[in-house]
Amino acid sequence: MSPHTDRPRWSTFAAAALLLVAGLVLGVMADRFLLLPREAEADPLTAEAMLSRLDLEAGQETEVRALLDSLHGEMMAVVQRNPDSLHAAAQEAHRRIESALPPDARHEFRAWVHEHRSRLLGHMPGHPLH
Repeated sequence: MSPHTDRPRWSTFAAAALLLVAGLVLGVMADRFLLLPREAEADPLTAEAMLSRLDLEAGQETEVRALLDSLHGEMMAVVQRNPDSLHAAAQEAHRRIESALPPDARHEFRAWVHEHRSRLLGHMPGHPLH
């Protein structure tokens, strides 16, 4: 092969490689910035985030924190004793938290739980929301 015929092949190869890399970079950027859900913008699944969203008075917040601390111990015991009853224990914990809240904060608590449940279930493989 002469140097004249090799030059177009290398130019074609270089152009194809450049297009491939550019496509990969653009694809990753589109995925990260346009297609992925904004997890960072969502409230974290913590007691602090929940209490911040509920905007309780200081005394109410102290009571709910104490309840959350006791529920944490109870849930850990359930996991160790009988993990199959975790769902029922979680429902009971939600009921107890809701009953400890003032009536005007209960709707916001339910909305917070619903948002996190939807987000978590949406990330489970095989789940309809995934």
